[in-house]
Amino acid sequence: MTSNLAYTYNKKDFDSTTLFLHGWGCNQNYMLPISNLKNSSSLIIDLPGFGKSKPLSVPYELDDYVEDILLFLL
Repeated sequence: MTSNLAYTYNKKDFDSTTLFLHGWGCNQNYMLPISNLKNSSSLIIDLPGFGKSKPLSVPYELDDYVEDILLFLL
């Protein structure tokens, strides 16, 4: 597992932050237009093995992605 995920944080004058996660085969660039429409700050993560995040050295399961996201957020 890794918490070295690439991300974009768009801070706005709102108290809340929305987390955006892209789909399989995509990266955070696909989420940028949507994140600009929200009335909150936005945090957009490139999942492991996608976009600017580190490539995977071992096969990943869904639970592995979940664990990486939790490690990143905590």
